[in-house]
Amino acid sequence: PPTNLSVNVNATESVWEVKQTDVKGELFVRIALAEQLSASRASAAASGWGNDRVVTFRAENRTLHAWILKWDDERNATEFENAVGTYLDRRGVERNGVWTDGTLQIDLRRVDTTTVTLFVGNSSVEDASVAVNGSNISVRPSSTP
Repeated sequence: PPTNLSVNVNATESVWEVKQTDVKGELFVRIALAEQLSASRASAAASGWGNDRVVTFRAENRTLHAWILKWDDERNATEFENAVGTYLDRRGVERNGVWTDGTLQIDLRRVDTTTVTLFVGNSSVEDASVAVNGSNISVRPSSTP
């Protein structure tokens, strides 16, 4: 069964509007990673998926996605994090922990032993934040679009 995951959005003092919240699932992770990685590496990186949420924010003509992934254990979270790092290295250019792929910015963050977050958007992702308190996760978009 999916791991317990509760995501709270803190965008009340922001210009961002929450447009969508969704669950992607293990199969989506596997398919997305297979775009740049071998099928076996993508499959290994997706196994151990516990749960996830994608929160989509919009402001003006900007979009920011916060994808929070909870893994069954630390080993699976590390395997996913490493695979995503390789994936991003193949797609874009990394500078100070943020990858740029065309107009997209992607920030990969290890939040705790079993939680990994990706901030993806056509705006600054660096000052977006995520905090974990047990199975409760709070996400806040960047202060400006």
